[in-house]
Amino acid sequence: MHDLKIVGSPGSAFGNAVVKTGGSSTIEFSGDTIRVYQKRLFGLETVEALVPIEEVESVETGRGCTWWLVWLGVVTLAILIGVVFIILGFVIRQRFLVIHTSSIPLVIFPTGSEDPKAFAQGIMQANREARG
Repeated sequence: MHDLKIVGSPGSAFGNAVVKTGGSSTIEFSGDTIRVYQKRLFGLETVEALVPIEEVESVETGRGCTWWLVWLGVVTLAILIGVVFIILGFVIRQRFLVIHTSSIPLVIFPTGSEDPKAFAQGIMQANREARG
C-alpha cells in the first residue's frame, strides 16, 4: 500500500514557529499507522509514538529561518557579533514537515534527500482513503 519514511531532526511547534530540538527522528508510514521514533538528549531519552492515519488533520511543509541563531544574535548583540548571528539566522533556511494530529503536532526537520512534500502528499492521500 503506502510505505513512506523520512529521517531528520525532531522539532517542536511554538505558535506559528517550529524550532529544531536536539537528537534524531524518523517518521514512517505503513498501512494505516504513522510510527515516530525519536532519540533525544544524546540518546538518553527514546520516544516511540503510533498515530492512526485517521487522526491526521493536516500536513504542513515549509522552509524557515534558524531561530536558535536569531536568539543567539539577540543575546550577543552587545558585543556586535550578534548582528552576524541574526543575519545568518534569516539567511540559513531549514526545511520542515509538521503533521498536525488530533493530539500532538509531529515536527521533523529532514536531513536527507527525502522530499517532505511527497511525504505530505502520501500522508494526506492515505488519510482521504482511510476516511472514505
